Amino acid sequence: MKDDIFVHVDDKLKADSLKASQIDRYVSCFNLFLEKDRGLAPSTRHRHCYFVHFFLLSVFGPRKFLINKISPQDIIDFILSYSEKRNAEATRNMVSSLRSFFRFLKIKNIIDSNLAYFIPPIPCQRSDRLPEHLSKQELNKLLKSCNKKTAIGVRDYAILLMLSQLGVRSSEVIKLTLDDIDWNRAEIIINGKGAKKIIHPLFQDLGEAFIAYLKNGRPKCETRSFFVTTSSPFRGLSGPSSIGSIVCNALKRAGLNPRKKGAHLLRHTLATQLLRQGASLQEVGQVLNHQHIDTTAIYAKVDFERLRLVVRPWPKGAKFGGTK
Repeated sequence: MKDDIFVHVDDKLKADSLKASQIDRYVSCFNLFLEKDRGLAPSTRHRHCYFVHFFLLSVFGPRKFLINKISPQDIIDFILSYSEKRNAEATRNMVSSLRSFFRFLKIKNIIDSNLAYFIPPIPCQRSDRLPEHLSKQELNKLLKSCNKKTAIGVRDYAILLMLSQLGVRSSEVIKLTLDDIDWNRAEIIINGKGAKKIIHPLFQDLGEAFIAYLKNGRPKCETRSFFVTTSSPFRGLSGPSSIGSIVCNALKRAGLNPRKKGAHLLRHTLATQLLRQGASLQEVGQVLNHQHIDTTAIYAKVDFERLRLVVRPWPKGAKFGGTK
C-alpha cells in the first residue's frame, strides 16, 4: 500500500495533467475560431494563443480549472502582474489577445457575459518621430541597386517595386500566387489581413518586372507561390522576415541607412508620396487597407508643404503672450 504522501503526489500529478489538457483543448478551439471565423494569419494566431495559454495557466495554477469561474478581478490582477515586468507594447498585445479570447467564449456561449468589457485599455503614447520614409531619389537608388542580370536581382527588383508601388505588407508579398494576377485585365489580387482580398491595378512597369522575373528569375517548380527561393529545393519564400532581409540588403547596397530598415519602410514611403501629391488621408488609408483612419493619421505629420498652407502669419509687433 502506498504511503499517503505518494498518493497525494499521484493525485496532484493527475489533476495537473487533466488541467493542462483542458487548457490545451480551449486554446485549440480558440485557434480554430481565429483561423476559420476570423481568417487570421498563423503568426497572429500563434501570438493570441500564446498569451491565452499563459493567462489560463496563471489564473488556474493553484485552483481547479473552471472556465466559467473566471472573474473580472482575475483579469485585472493578471494584467497588473504582467505589466510590471513588460513594456506597454507587450502589455497591449497581451490585452488584445485576451479580449479576442473572451469574445470567442461569449460567441460560443461558453460563458454568460462578455468579460472583454472588463479589460482596461492600455494607454498608447504616440511617437513624436516622423514615420521613416525614403525620398524619390533614395527610392530610385534602392531599386537600381538590384543586379537585374541575375535571378536574385530580377526577383528582388520585382519585390521592391511591388512594395513601393502598392504599399503592401511583407506577408501579402509572401502570399501572392501565380493565380492572383489577371494579365488580361491588368489587375493583381492581394490577400490582405483577415482574409480580405484587395484588387490593385497592375502598373505597366510592375507588370514588366513580373514578366522579367517569370522569364529570367523564377525557376521551374511545383509551387504556385509567385516568389520562390533561388536554390533547390525551390519553394515559396517563408515568413515576412525574408522580405525584410531583401529590403535590408538592398538598402546596404544602395548605401542608405534609415533608422527603420524593414519592408514597412517602403509602405511608409508610398503613403508619404501620395499625401504630397494631394491624396487625402482617407484615400491613403484605402490604398494601405487600413481599418481605422487613426492608423493613417500618423502620415499627416510628414506633409510639410500642405501644413504650411494652414499656418497663419504672426502679427507684426506682436509678442508672445499677447500685446499690451
